[in-house]
Amino acid sequence: MLFRSEAFIDAIEEAREIAGITLGDYTRQMKGRRFAEIPSLNVILQFKQYAITTSYILLRNLYLSLGAPLSKGELDTARKKYIADGLSDEEVETKMGELEAYRKATYKEARRRLAGILGMAFLYGGAAAMPFFSMLGGLVRMFDDDDDDDEFYNWENSFYNGVEDSMANAAVSLFTSKGGDPKSIEAADATGRAIGHSLTRGLASTLTGSSFADRTSFDILNLWFREGRFSSDIRDSLKEDVIANLGPAVGLGFNWVDAYKLMQEGQIARAFETALPALFAKPLTAVRLGTEGAVTRKGEVLGNLYADEFSMWDLAMQSIGLQPEKLAMTQKSAIQAKEKEQRILARENDLMNRVWMDYSTGASTFEDSLNKLMDFGERYPYLKITPETILENINQRMENKVEAEAIGAKLDKRLRPITEPMLYQR
Repeated sequence: MLFRSEAFIDAIEEAREIAGITLGDYTRQMKGRRFAEIPSLNVILQFKQYAITTSYILLRNLYLSLGAPLSKGELDTARKKYIADGLSDEEVETKMGELEAYRKATYKEARRRLAGILGMAFLYGGAAAMPFFSMLGGLVRMFDDDDDDDEFYNWENSFYNGVEDSMANAAVSLFTSKGGDPKSIEAADATGRAIGHSLTRGLASTLTGSSFADRTSFDILNLWFREGRFSSDIRDSLKEDVIANLGPAVGLGFNWVDAYKLMQEGQIARAFETALPALFAKPLTAVRLGTEGAVTRKGEVLGNLYADEFSMWDLAMQSIGLQPEKLAMTQKSAIQAKEKEQRILARENDLMNRVWMDYSTGASTFEDSLNKLMDFGERYPYLKITPETILENINQRMENKVEAEAIGAKLDKRLRPITEPMLYQR
């Protein structure tokens, strides 16, 4: 019978081999010993198998595409071995021809496979989906000549905007003339920006308006370190990132805690959205976007993305887990803005702490610390750092110090009648 024929069995085996090479083997037998033998580690890392497999496929094909597995030195070693084994010159040359053919075939197949993988990733996710995209950002920041530690260079947005601006300018220059019709200039600009967005975030993301870049990314760092649920607060965002990388079991437990808090606040729909698995939560998210817009848990609307900004297509794609691209980009920008804000405020607090410590201890570096704080205030005038505000801050810290020494803790003055007696309870 056909299903028992040798040809059919060979075809099944070949398909299994190709699937293993291109997609990876997720069977228990292929998991590392630590995954299989340590239950707690297995729970936390069970979904890292995709990261392991994908990283292996990418790096192995990259390695093979560079001329491996047989280098010139290995070929020379093989030739010497054949000669030492007593093979004739003709037999040696035959063997070497077979090895060279194998090397070339492996080399070409690896390049073809790597090109196919990266080509599809680029089609869906653009440059953002490339394996070393995040590492590129790290190198950019490493060699950034800005030595101000309170500054935060948003290299990712700079890259996206730079490419879109370049494509827009090129399109306007190519397809319009000086003093041309404003509508044609606008159309050329929009076309250029669409091309730029396709290059950075993927053609699929541009055409559908859904964020494929984050879903189809082969970025090595993103494969291993997942981005957690968005929060407008940078500290909460960091917490969500940690939870997201501890595995679904841990994440589900924290989700239930968050869901309970939301129910206590009266946000029932948001509580169900938080507690349910993604299969059921994503449609609820789509409903929320369609009725409330991109509202955070604190009631803030991100980027003026109100309900009418999301089309039925956007909501349909969200319901199956594909976030609208405009929401994904807005969230990224919001997180980066909060990161910069936190860096600047942290720097302000650090400089103010130095001024206070030098003042309270009578250190000779007080004047230098004060000048640094004033220079910082000139750089960021919106913070309104003046001699008056500095003096006010010092006086407030002095009052807090006196109070803490008097009663043993700094307490909110409004609640002191209730809280202060507790300090003396033993």
